[in-house]
Parts: sequence; structure tokens; C-alpha cells
Amino acid sequence: MARGYATDARQSLFYITAEATAGTYVAPTVGTTRAIRLTAQPSWSVGGTPKVTREDTIQSLPGGAPPVLGARFRSVSFECFITEWDNTTDIDGDGQDSHELAAFLLACPVTITAGADTDSPVVIKPAARGDATVSVTWAEENGDVHRIKGGRCTFTLSADESMLWKLQGTVTGLYIAVEDTATFSPTLNFSTPNYTAQPIVRADNVLFNQSIGGTEGLEGVRSAAFDPSIVVSERSDMTANENGYTLPFATHQGQATISLTCDALDEDDLAVFGDAESNAGNLFALTAKMANGDNKLAVSLADAYLDFPDVGESGGMRTYDLVLRGVPSTGFDAYTISFY
Repeated sequence: MARGYATDARQSLFYITAEATAGTYVAPTVGTTRAIRLTAQPSWSVGGTPKVTREDTIQSLPGGAPPVLGARFRSVSFECFITEWDNTTDIDGDGQDSHELAAFLLACPVTITAGADTDSPVVIKPAARGDATVSVTWAEENGDVHRIKGGRCTFTLSADESMLWKLQGTVTGLYIAVEDTATFSPTLNFSTPNYTAQPIVRADNVLFNQSIGGTEGLEGVRSAAFDPSIVVSERSDMTANENGYTLPFATHQGQATISLTCDALDEDDLAVFGDAESNAGNLFALTAKMANGDNKLAVSLADAYLDFPDVGESGGMRTYDLVLRGVPSTGFDAYTISFY
């Protein structure tokens, strides 16, 4: 008999696990795999041609023919808090000490270098394409278990008035039929999910530095966003033995952007209008630190160019929207992300 009560939408578990063999689903290990701390429920979709209609089929009686199941893939978009990396010497994404986003980031077209010691950051740079894949498991409380295998990933980073850094991610992979929690193995425990103990990275000490006009901090920052320009394309494949799709293709587009909104801009201190006019590219860095000055997150563009700032108003205060467009200077170095 179906349950006679509604499922609590605020209770769910969301895991991303690394696949040893691309396209082979890997379930989370209860008590070991760290659940991702979502800020909202994930958004799931089935793409491709999951139901092929046959309206034009000739029938003996009025009415359409039933649809036929066609090629399909599955995607999920989510937003989560960015936490400190904890053990920066561990980037495998498959152990108790792994960061909850390690497996996800490894399935993006990036290279990840572990820190030489726990005081050194994990360094992320773009790669030509993403070869690693992940499995996604999202379990609703006393409800359904939604899954993806062979997933490849895209992400952006942002911080706003909440003063907390967040990651917006998307995983696209092969369809897996939904299961219910009663038959899914392993048994997922909703009472004690294994969240990392590491703190969420705050955005209350953000510095913006440029190499064109010296080192100057940008004041009155209202929001910041980073887009590494990753694209994932689904691949229809008649040689695939299921779903009609094979592993999606992920690549880096060779550029990246940092977008900022601020309400204090002095051309004498930080010549953004002049830099935009001269169209001179150089290194730009965005850093987030704790109150004691410890680095927690840094994003730099190797060779970036300023758009002309958009001047606006919010709450009676002048605002400026700045966009930096980064391109490679040597090889795949359009951007560098440092997690501490």
C-alpha cells in the first residue's frame, strides 16, 4: 500500500560519487561518503526524446497511437555552500576525508592538484576536456531515489548578500530508472548524514586586485560571480546499448569571467574605466579571507580584459557592474582556483 502521508521536501540526501569505470553507477557508502549541503532542492530533468509521439500513424479508429520510448538522458542542477577543503592533500573524492565536491569537480574539464601539505591549497585549472565521470544519488525522505550514471559536470561560483560562497552545479549523464528507498541498496540513513565538519567559506573579506594599475582593493562589493565557461553536450549514439545516449562530452571554452557589483569606485585608485578604454589585459585576482586574514578561496584570471562598467543605482547609492573576461596566457591557464 502506498504511504498515506506527504514527504517532507526539506529532508533529502544528495551524494555525488566518483566512478572507477565511466558509466558504471557507484552508490554512496553510508557513513563514509559525505552528503552535499544543498541550499535548495535539486532540479531534475529528463532530456532527449524520452517519449516519441506517433500522431501520424494510420489508425483504424479515431485517436492517436501510444508513444514509444526513445533516447533519453538525465540532468540535475543544484546549489550548495562551499566549505573549506579540510585535507588539501586528498583530492580523490572517495574517502572519509574527501571534500564533498571533490568527485564533482574531478568530472569537470579541469586539472586538480593536491596541496603539498594541509596548509597548501588545492589548485584547480582548466583542461581540454573532462574524462572522469560521476554517479549522482538523490534520495527523498521515505520516498524515491533518483540516480544518474556517467555524469559530467559544469559549475559556477558566486557570493551575494548572504555573505556565503556558493557553487551552482549541473551534472548531465545517462538515465537510470527511479527506485524506492525500500529496495535501494545501501540503506540510506536520513537521521545522521555524513556532512563535513569544515566551515562554510564566508564572503565578508573579499579583495579584488589587479596588475595593470598596481594592487588596489575594491570597496563596497555587493556580489561576485565566477564562470569558468564549461560546456557539456549530450551525445546521441546508435551504438549505445541503452537509452540511446552515450557519455556526454565536456570541454572548456578557453575563457572565463568574473562579474562584480560594487557601490564604491574611485577611478584614481582603480582605473577600471581607463583600463577598459585601453583594452590592456593582465592578471586579476579575487580572494576571500577569514577575519584573521587566512586565505580560504582565491580565483585569478591569467590575462583578463575589463568590459566598460555599467553605472546604476540601488537604494539611493551609485552601483557599478564590472565584468572581467579572462583568456589563456600560456596553455590552459585562463583561470586558477585555490581552495584552502
